[in-house]
Amino acid sequence: MFAAMATSAFAATSLSFNLANDITVRSATAGALLDSSYTLYIGTYTGTPTSLATTTDFATINTNFTQLASASFATGGAAGYNGWANIDSVVFTGAQDTTFGGKALYAWISNGSNLNSVVTGFGNIPLSTAVPPVLDTGIGVGNIGSLTQVLGTYNVDGVSPAYGSGGNIVLNNSVAVPEPSAALLGALGALGLLRRRRI
Repeated sequence: MFAAMATSAFAATSLSFNLANDITVRSATAGALLDSSYTLYIGTYTGTPTSLATTTDFATINTNFTQLASASFATGGAAGYNGWANIDSVVFTGAQDTTFGGKALYAWISNGSNLNSVVTGFGNIPLSTAVPPVLDTGIGVGNIGSLTQVLGTYNVDGVSPAYGSGGNIVLNNSVAVPEPSAALLGALGALGLLRRRRI
């Protein structure tokens, strides 16, 4: 009877994610703190994280990312500064366990294009039948050393203006590398123009 009561009491999973109270996120080293044009996504990654490279953009990550929740970065939030975001009390029931429950949690920060960071190491998203089915996590100076920065970098010597000294997560800036055939065609075209000018 006690077990049945416990199961009914924990019929849903609650997940909260805090970024950050002592670490901020920047678009580049010593660059601007993120504002509401950037988004924090939490969810699962179905691709191979090690395949993410410096040329990986939003579309590539999005193909393999299953989103549980998202939030825009604050604009002039704590102490008037940008660079942080919170996702509070996302609740899902047992029907979503096959999608999220028991799988590794990933945090993805993006501008929807070329600036991205992917972080994991928070543990697995609880099953709705877990006791308790709650995960309260995030990124801060207390756990940044145990997290895996799959894409992007962490600048430990940076400064977080809103909270004093701290580190900064710096987004990866993907630069499109032209296909060899496209580069060759471009070079041939340039040579053709030079030859025409000489004639």
